Amino acid sequence: MRAHEAQLKKIAKDGLADRRSQLETQVFEATYTRLLTDLETARMQVDIERRQIGEQFSLIDQARLPERPVGPTRAEFVGMGALTGLAAGVVVAILLALTRVLTNRRPQQPIVQPA
Repeated sequence: MRAHEAQLKKIAKDGLADRRSQLETQVFEATYTRLLTDLETARMQVDIERRQIGEQFSLIDQARLPERPVGPTRAEFVGMGALTGLAAGVVVAILLALTRVLTNRRPQQPIVQPA
């Protein structure tokens, strides 16, 4: 009889442990589910806020393409290059003339041989 009572106590104790384990599992599952729900809710709220902020900023006028390119055209670019080259040539010629005048050097006359 005592063996039978010990066996009943053991079964009751094991049943209590099984019940406690089931309760802990249910609590963990409920907590996990609540955390996932809270995370998804937070993500949805962030998404809604971003959409609301985006809706506040709307374009008044759409972007327009320029009618003509910005900057010099090819002809203007070539013309500026030609004028710059001409100006540089004039400056070099003036500097050469000034150096001849300042040094009192005359251009050498080519020697003409009689025929």
